Amino acid sequence: MATLEKIRSRSVLLLVVIGVALLAFIIGDFLNSSYTLFGSGTTVAKVDGTKIEYPEYQQRYSMMSEGNPQASQMDPAFVQNQVLEQMIGEVLMNEEYEALGIYVSDKELSDYMFKQMIRMDRNFAQTLYSMIQQLQAPVELKDPSKPEQMVQDFYSFIFNPGKFGRQADESIMQVRNWWLQLEQQAEETVKQVKFQRLFGGLIVANDLDKAAIKEDLSHSYDVQYVSVPYSSLNDSDYKVSESDIQAVYATEKERFAIDKEMRRVHYIAVPIAPSAKDIAAADTLMAKVERELAASEGVAAANKYSELSVSQKKERLAEMDAEKKGFVESAQAGAVSHVFSRPVNRTLYRLLSSASEVDSVNITTLQVVGGKAFQDKTLAALNSGKALNEVTSDSVVVMAENQSIDLLKEQLPMDVQQKIVNAGVDYFVLQSVPEQGAVLCKVNSKKSNTVYTTATVSYAINASRETRDSLTNALQAYINKNNTAKAFVENAVASEQHYTAQSATINDETPALGSNIYTSVKGTSRLVQWLFKDASEGQVSQIQKDQDQLVVVALSAIYDGGYLPVTDPDVKRYCENKARDNKKAEALIKQYKGKATDINGYATLMKRPAQSLRVGGGMPTVEPALYAQAPYAQVGKAYGPVKGANGVFVYTVTKAEKAASEIGDAQVAMSFQRQFPMFQNFIEIIKENKKVENNLINFR
Repeated sequence: MATLEKIRSRSVLLLVVIGVALLAFIIGDFLNSSYTLFGSGTTVAKVDGTKIEYPEYQQRYSMMSEGNPQASQMDPAFVQNQVLEQMIGEVLMNEEYEALGIYVSDKELSDYMFKQMIRMDRNFAQTLYSMIQQLQAPVELKDPSKPEQMVQDFYSFIFNPGKFGRQADESIMQVRNWWLQLEQQAEETVKQVKFQRLFGGLIVANDLDKAAIKEDLSHSYDVQYVSVPYSSLNDSDYKVSESDIQAVYATEKERFAIDKEMRRVHYIAVPIAPSAKDIAAADTLMAKVERELAASEGVAAANKYSELSVSQKKERLAEMDAEKKGFVESAQAGAVSHVFSRPVNRTLYRLLSSASEVDSVNITTLQVVGGKAFQDKTLAALNSGKALNEVTSDSVVVMAENQSIDLLKEQLPMDVQQKIVNAGVDYFVLQSVPEQGAVLCKVNSKKSNTVYTTATVSYAINASRETRDSLTNALQAYINKNNTAKAFVENAVASEQHYTAQSATINDETPALGSNIYTSVKGTSRLVQWLFKDASEGQVSQIQKDQDQLVVVALSAIYDGGYLPVTDPDVKRYCENKARDNKKAEALIKQYKGKATDINGYATLMKRPAQSLRVGGGMPTVEPALYAQAPYAQVGKAYGPVKGANGVFVYTVTKAEKAASEIGDAQVAMSFQRQFPMFQNFIEIIKENKKVENNLINFR
């Protein structure tokens, strides 16, 4: 009893302990799952209080990645960023549309979908034609000058297929969904056009601006100039002090402003490439396969090796690559080529057979909706000599007339292809469902060519397990020895493997390590997540492995003070180069000032040829200082030396011309608008006054 009383007296304490443990477990699970107790763990972004939830975002991402061939080739993290930025932009723009009363009427949307898109959007037109073919839709371009009628007919078919004797099967439903998505995009496009017109009218040039622009566009100047580029002088002759660097930084500090925390990182990326031993093993195997194929028939000798890729194909000489064509042209059936060596694989060919056969046809096809008796009646009418327009009706529709088909490329079902190849001059039943309908076909012409049946045997040269382990072990040994960011960077080149520690400045929205989409290291978004969620300054990550590379990253510095500091390598490099160019400019001006009276004299002194160019008239120039001074220069007089952006130069205006025709107001307005990047990027302007929270890093 005494023991029971003790347990009872401590029951409150036990409940507290259990409760704390349970709460710790829940919090830990939330944190590990990128969820929080004080907000929705499914919110990918929040725009002025409007949430973009993960399911909606994921659906949009899937649509873009699956429906866009280019997206499938990109790093998924870049596509994720594009999708989210697009969705954020839509929320921002919809707020503006609502505030400004911008909407799209049914008539405007119909006009855009049925009339404008087919004429303006080549991708839409190509997709539409492709879908008509795939669905075997009873739709045709009756009048080439009025393609909008075809679009309307296609719309009627996919939304009311029963009218055409068809059922709304899965393929039609997929196309219907495609159309509805396209309507949404079209509505957004029309709204954007309206907004741009309205926005473009907000900022107009005043009278002073107009006069200055008109003056600039109305006059142009032929100039001769001689320039000494800063890059032509030795940097070592122009020492730059820390105070010089600080002076440039103070003058141009706004250039380095940041609106969110940035992190300076260094990373080593090691390609997983086959070793010399791996390549030798590939050559040995393919030499063995070549011998075995030569001593046997067919491709059975190659099929027994699971590491080989074996394929057969029918093709003409014109479609073959140079290697295969060179072999096939002089080979007999059964011959085996030598092994062709390529950087990523080894390949050989076997010529299985060659023969002259029908490889292309021209056909006319019709769709007949009705039972067997009606199908037979229609077929008999066509073969009795009746023209197509005499038999067509709501139940008999021409699918294709004089359609050319390449039988080697179309991949038709074998029974269909055999019917077409063996057909005579009459119409025949290509496919039929006795009580529902049929496809009737007539072969208008056939063409034959020599067709080669070849087998291709390939071996992809990949890094072996031994090679991968060796690369991984070497990199792991390096980071074990150099486990701080400072050592990681400083000792890379001097290491046995001569690693290169690349550098980048990133924020939490950066999709991958690297400076831009072209130099980024694919598949490193999880390392970016580690850098912002878990890493401490100076820490080195674990090795990230995939099929193509090994990557390890170090967090060198955290910048959260509103500006990139002058100690940042890129900032310091810029300021140092700018300070050095200033010193070079001072020295060059001092060296040449007043030493000549004309452009030829300066050319001799500077040992540089005089160059000619035109300034003004709205044309850009490489030297802003020249653009600013030329309009005020006296013709024939030498000016300079002048400190320019790229070097010190001397110039002479040889001719001043006025535009032959009057500069109109429209030209002035267009020139004025080009000065304002806001016309090109509404979203970034709108963001300035909005609260946008991007949580995508939690969902990588």
